[in-house]
This record gives sequence, structure tokens and C-alpha cells, in this order.
Amino acid sequence: MAALYFLIWRQIQCRLITLLIIILTLQLAHVKCSKVRGEEHHNPTKKLIDVFDHDGVGSPVYYRRSDDQELVNYASILSILPLITTATFNASGVLKVPADTKVDCRIVGTGLTPTTQIGLSVIRKEKGSLCNVPDGTPTPTIILDDLSTNTTGTISFTINQIGFVFYLCTRQSNQSQWVHQGHDPWLILEPYGINLPLAVKILFLIALLSLSGLFSGLNLGLMALDPTELQVVITAGNQTERKYAKVIEPIRRHGNYLLCTILLGNVLVNNTLTVLLDDITSGIVAVIGATLGIVIFGEIIPQSICSRYGLAIGAKTIWLTKFFMIVTSPLSYPLSMILDWVLGAEIGRIYNREKLLKLLEITKTHNDIENDEMQMISGVLNFKKKTVADVMTKYEDVFMLEIDSILDFDTVDRIYQSGHSRIPVYEVDRSSVVSILHVKDLAFVDPDDASPLRTIVEFHNRPVSWVHDDTSLDRMLDYFKKGISHMVLIKVIRQVDDLDPAYDVVGVVTLEDVLEELIQSEIVDETDVYIDNRSRQPVPNRKNIIDVSIYRDTDLVSLSPQQRLAVFRFLSTVVEPFFEEYISETILKRLLKKEVVFDLHIISDSCKTLYESGKPADYFIMIVEGKVSVTVGTEKLGYESGSFTYFGVPCLNYKISENPNKTAINQSERELKNSTAISSNSLTFIPDYTVTAINDLLYIKVTTAQYAAARQATEYERTVKPSVRNNDKSDSKDPSSKDLPKNSPAINVSTRSLAKSVESLV
Repeated sequence: MAALYFLIWRQIQCRLITLLIIILTLQLAHVKCSKVRGEEHHNPTKKLIDVFDHDGVGSPVYYRRSDDQELVNYASILSILPLITTATFNASGVLKVPADTKVDCRIVGTGLTPTTQIGLSVIRKEKGSLCNVPDGTPTPTIILDDLSTNTTGTISFTINQIGFVFYLCTRQSNQSQWVHQGHDPWLILEPYGINLPLAVKILFLIALLSLSGLFSGLNLGLMALDPTELQVVITAGNQTERKYAKVIEPIRRHGNYLLCTILLGNVLVNNTLTVLLDDITSGIVAVIGATLGIVIFGEIIPQSICSRYGLAIGAKTIWLTKFFMIVTSPLSYPLSMILDWVLGAEIGRIYNREKLLKLLEITKTHNDIENDEMQMISGVLNFKKKTVADVMTKYEDVFMLEIDSILDFDTVDRIYQSGHSRIPVYEVDRSSVVSILHVKDLAFVDPDDASPLRTIVEFHNRPVSWVHDDTSLDRMLDYFKKGISHMVLIKVIRQVDDLDPAYDVVGVVTLEDVLEELIQSEIVDETDVYIDNRSRQPVPNRKNIIDVSIYRDTDLVSLSPQQRLAVFRFLSTVVEPFFEEYISETILKRLLKKEVVFDLHIISDSCKTLYESGKPADYFIMIVEGKVSVTVGTEKLGYESGSFTYFGVPCLNYKISENPNKTAINQSERELKNSTAISSNSLTFIPDYTVTAINDLLYIKVTTAQYAAARQATEYERTVKPSVRNNDKSDSKDPSSKDLPKNSPAINVSTRSLAKSVESLV
């Protein structure tokens, strides 16, 4: 494209100069004619002689000659104007035409005829003198523009000789003499060009085209490798890349000098290529040929190759680059110094966090970075931009302890099951955190001692740290590295009208949270319950947390003697299924000693619902301590109920055969051993209400199987000996009557059956 613009500009220049020369020539001719007329008027003694000559056809030609002059041709040339862009006037006004090239010119003169010929002579003479035109010299005939005026026409000629100056001569026919047109600069032709054979010119053309492509490719290949990238290749490239980079780095260090050298060399080669191609061809062929050759072979192909192999090509042609740096140094070096002064030193390509991360993401398919490594790099680059609010555990999901808690077996079990090593301790309200409990602080605490948590917390006196929600993770990591604390609370400022700002606790952050964000992966240890505290996703297949509740002493969940007496009297007098006519006092007392007493902790236990509306239930519940919420019917009417409230009486409606025999007794013995067999006779109870615990509960839960076993034990006891019930009321230890003979078979059967029933209940 540069060559095309250059040719267009040269053509415009030539047109302007040609127009200017025409104007000057006409003015000069006018002045000369005026001068001749003046001389004839003032010198009457100077006479002109009219001479006639004939051409080969016999046409008369008019000559005029003075007494002291040579023969003057009537056909006079005033100016010659080139019609091609490669023919131009130099500073002296001489017309320079390309050698070995057809030149089209426009002739301006007087006395021109269709037979007027133009000849070239190397001898300098005055205008009107006879001249000698050598044989073999082109003698073109003028093609007149207008036969009526005979003043302008066009000619075409080719000059093969270089190093001579040619003067114009004219004649009217082949038989006429040549008349010299003078030595005015605008009537002189000077050929230029390289007088070389065509094959040599073609070889030069190929060489110049190759150099054009080389400079264009090096401009992209070398200049695309900035100093920063070269240092990276020298340090981290393979062996071949390091070798090439070390060769290029010394000259690439002078970036502007190298740039000026490459551009000057490229322009010089392209211009020479254009001139040489125009010397071989002409006109539109040279323009199209130069454009296509430079674009295809000098730009597209070399740049596409050097964009991939610029490092290798630049290293292997470094000697040529240094040669042109020396050749063009008079011009390129001062220009580079000016650029260095104006633009400053070349820094190279710099990437910020976002660009570097995007570069790695785009090129990860072409490098050997694994996905885990890519995540870590992403976490490191984005680490400083994130805040603690992005990684914190929400405050409502934090496991906490009240400072007045007792470190009994249940509390320690809750701490163990939480899977946390640091637990915030609050006083009165959860937002008022007073200390941090470390699980290792409980190493020497015996749950049987029921030590107060306040004592442990005050002994260790661990501080509570606070940070704002906009604290960056890098600052948080610096804080954790100081070893002050590995858990901090996050607070936000809450502005209430015109009052002083208040702080709200919104969550906690630990060292593990910060490290997980840094490596972009979750750290799950052997005690974690959740993979991520924010999403609350549980750890799959977690089996290594031991359920220590199996080591809890079952006697701990029992009724005190006073509670047992109160429950016994309430059930035997208020709840009909437990009246004495259905269950004897002995069986009922022993039933209350069985595992029918339960406790429910509102914090640790996940299931707080005792009955659910529409869900079948096969058990009876009586509240001993605590409160429950009862929701009844489709209208969801609710109320609260407390101690000695009972539910599920319909499921205890169990009917037993009135006349049991020995077979029934044996069957009863099998049913007492496997209570699930009795459940087939129980009624299905579907409550229309929902019972939910409000606070910690102590309650009695009797299943239909347990109740059926008690009923049958009572029936069998009464069938064998009606007096057993009276003996039980008198607190007799032996349910059999001591008045009966010891060898009675009925007594023996009754004793064995009752013993097994009582044993199953106990």
C-alpha cells in the first residue's frame, strides 16, 4: 500500500509540474515572438530569405533564412511534456526519462504537420542550425491533436542509451534536413535507469522482494517480543528457545533503534522494487505488479510465518539485521534517540491480576496446568479482593455454648458431636460472646464432676477478637499468622436514626476458612460434620464419629422416688388404662422402673416432635417435666401444656381373652419374650394433633407392646391366684400366697409365669 500511495503522489506531482511547464513555455514563446517582431521592425537591413524545399511527394516546405544565420525550419518546437509518471523535470528544467522504456510525450510548437518527425542528437547547437541525427536513433512522427491548428501533437519513443543528453531535431519529411531546436532546458532529454539485462533485473527484483518480506516479518517477529517476554523465555523456555532469545536480546534491548532500522530498510527496499519493476514494465502493469508483490510476498506470507516462528527467524537472520542497523545508522539512530527521549524507555507488556488470570484460563488447554493448580492460582490472584464476609460462617449456624452450662456427659457429647475445635461462649444472649472455648481445654475435665463451664472459661481466659465485615482476606491471614487467635467474630455497623452506631455480629471466620479460599478447595478433617459451613452440606459416608451416647449410664435418665410415686398415683387414678382393674400395682410399679423414662434436650436433639398429625403412633406419652406445644385440627389451633399432661390413650385399648388356659399361658410366655408379636393385636392410633417440645423434657413413653405385656402379666397373675394382688398391695416381696401349699401345681405355674412377666418388665 505504501508503494501505491507513493506512485499516486508522484503522478500528481508530474501533472502539476507539466501544467506549470506548459504555462511557462507559452509565456516564453510569446515573449520571443514579440522580440523577433521588434527586431525586424528596428533592423530593416536584416532580411529574411524564403527558401522552398520538397519532400518525396513534392509537397512544398517553407524555410526562412537570414543573411547571418543558418537555415531555419518553419516547424518549431516550443516545449515537450511527458505523459508518463516516470518522466519528470529536474531542478534545471531538463526532462528526465527512463531508459529502455516507451515514453509518451506531448509536443507544443508551430508549423507542425502530420509528416513532421522528431529526432534526437547529442550535439549542442543553436536553434535553427542543421543537425545530424545518427542512424538507429528513434525518429517518431508527430500525431497532431488538431489539423486545423497544427500546434500540438503526441509522440512516442524509447531511448536505450544512458549517460548522454539528447537535443531535439525536426524535419518535415524523410527527404528534408534535420533542423536543431536549440538547447533550452525544457527541450533537452536526459535518460536515466539501470542499463542491465532483463534476467539480471528479474534476479534483483526477486532479491528485493525477499528482503521486503524479511523486513516485514522481522517487524512483527522481533518487535512482538518485548524485553519482558524475552526475559521470561530466557529464564523459563526450553533449550532452543533460550538459545534464540539470548541471541536476540542484545539488539532487542534497543527497541526504537531496531524499529527505525527495520522500517527504513523496508521502505528503501519497497521503493527500489517499485522503480525496478517500473523500469521493466510501465504504467498500470507496474502499479498492479508492485502492489500485489509487496502485499502478498512482502507482507502477508512473511508476517504469517514470523508470527509463529519469529524467534527462530530473528535469531538466524541477526547478522542481516545488524548489517542494516549499521547502514541506516546515520538516520535511524538519531530517530531512535528522539523516540527514546519523547516516549521514554520501553517497559514491555505488563499484566494485572485480571489479565493474568484470563491469560491462564485461555491458554490452559495448551499448557500442563492441572485444574487443581488453576484453582489455586485463581484463589491467590483473587485473594486480596475478597473480604471476610465472603467466607464467614453465618451466625445462626454457629455452634455456641452458654457460659452457665454444666460440663456433664450430655454437654461434652454435644461438643464432641459438633466436630469443632473452637466454640464461642456467650452470656445471656448469643450476640454477647465473652470467650472462646478450645476443645483441648476439656482434656482434664471429668463429665461425672459436672464442672461449670464458667470455671473452665475464666481459668483459660481466651480473648475474643472482632473484625469488620469489609476486612480483606490478606489482612485477615496476617492477623492469624500472629497467633493471637484462629477464630474471630465478624461485626457490621448498624445506624439507628440519630443514635450512636451499634454493632451486630453476623458470623465467624477461622483460619481454615481463609486457607480454603486461598486454595479454592474445602479442607475436611476426620471430625468435620459439614463439608462447607455456608452451604451446610454434610460429609458423605461419615462413619468415624463414635456415638458416645451408648456409654451413657441409663440410670441417669430415671425418676426420683418422689417423681415415681407421683407418676404412679396419677396413672393409677386418672388415666383409665392404668387403673387397678387393668394393671395391678405391682406390675405398674415395675413398669415405671423399665426403660420408659426419657429426656429430650431442645438444643442437641434434632427431633423435637412427639406426635405428628396424621402420622400413626403406637405409644402413650405423659409429660413429667417441661412444656410442649399442641396444635389441634385443620384450623391449627394451639396451646401449651406442661407437667402431667398425657397423650395417646387410644393406642392402649388392648383386649385380652377372658378365659385363658394353659396354652394361653405358654403363648403369653412367648409373647413376653418377643413383644413384637403382641403389636398385631394393638389398635392403630392416628392423632389429629401435633405435639412439639418447647424446652427440655422429662417424659414417660409406654408403647402398645409394653402395655400389652403389663396387661397380660396382670391377667395371668390374677388367674393363677386371686390373692396375689392383695399380697402386692401389702408390699409382699413374694407374689405367691404363703397360705397355699408349696407343692400346688397351680401355684408353681403362676409363680413361673409371673416371674417371667415381671422379669420381662424389669
